[in-house]
Amino acid sequence: MGSIGQAIKAHIGYVPEDRLTEGLFLDKSIADNVIAASIDHHTSKLNTLRKDKIRQTIAHYFESLRIKAPDVLAPVRSLSGGNAQRVVLAKWLARNPKVLILNGPTVGVDVGSKAEILDILREQAEAGIAIVIISDDAPELVSCCHRVLITKGGTSPPNWPARTSMLERLERWSCHEHEYRRTARSCAGSGDPTVKESSYPSWSS
Repeated sequence: MGSIGQAIKAHIGYVPEDRLTEGLFLDKSIADNVIAASIDHHTSKLNTLRKDKIRQTIAHYFESLRIKAPDVLAPVRSLSGGNAQRVVLAKWLARNPKVLILNGPTVGVDVGSKAEILDILREQAEAGIAIVIISDDAPELVSCCHRVLITKGGTSPPNWPARTSMLERLERWSCHEHEYRRTARSCAGSGDPTVKESSYPSWSS
């Protein structure tokens, strides 16, 4: 899959980590943003816009994702981080994706909005959408994912069940990773040849 267009045709949606510069048209309204990625789903056989269907889609996601704003005409720039993220979610959900990839879905949102966004993702997963979360927040991954996969340098260990023990394992791996990098940087300055790839912590820990 070599382009955004091909991914969209394959029913894959992507919510970027930086929603302000990559996920939203800040000066446009909530309504315009919600419908931005699915215009082709709201046209007639004569290739004209079905305004009634557009209004229904916008109203549906405004209510179901619990976007807090005076109305759908409010500019996205005026929204809080959590509500702006819901608009990005709505934009891709309006395309009825089979797979939704989210990079840091709760970055920059308050605690209350974070919990609500994760609840929304669980609801979408229960509805049949495959949800893939990219995150360095171990508790978040454990709370909402069935499986966790760690990658580094293009390789990965076996994926693990996302249980409480998984949280301990992720945090332990993260600590080893931090210590390894700190030691490697320190030794690099002195020309110490003892730090080798074999020093990297075992995946199986």
